[in-house]
Amino acid sequence: MTPVDISSLALEKVSELMGSGTVGAWAACASLWARVYVLATPGWARWPDVHADVNVALSVALGRCVGVNPDASAERQIARLGEFDIEDDGSAEWEYVVEIVTMLLGALHGDDVESCVRTSIQSYLEGTFSILANEMAKSDGRPISHADAEVRIADDKTWLRTLEFVRSL
Repeated sequence: MTPVDISSLALEKVSELMGSGTVGAWAACASLWARVYVLATPGWARWPDVHADVNVALSVALGRCVGVNPDASAERQIARLGEFDIEDDGSAEWEYVVEIVTMLLGALHGDDVESCVRTSIQSYLEGTFSILANEMAKSDGRPISHADAEVRIADDKTWLRTLEFVRSL
């Protein structure tokens, strides 16, 4: 397994988390959701309607982690979350907004904890990889291949911090 083998990294961590029980796995989801929510901060000013929906969705998802079901008004707002439409501008904040929505939808639809933690870890790792690859391509002034990005990202400080965070869950 290489430092950029996202699927293997995610499966390994999900297996470890599920071995320690559902509370720990839900806590890992909540940690990932909170981190990505904060990383999306610049995007919230740009897309306030999506921000409002994500605020409700995050609260509801956290509640579902501990067995609380949402009221009808929250359900309507959550339904809008799955239909959000913001144009991909290549920014990190756009990627983080997409990540948080992707992460929350499973919990909001009642998926089991294993599915939610797998989606959250996978989305976080893939999104971070994408952000870093886009930054490298922009810096180079040209597109880069996935293979080139894997080689270069393997030693990137941000990528290494991302891996440390996931491994610490």
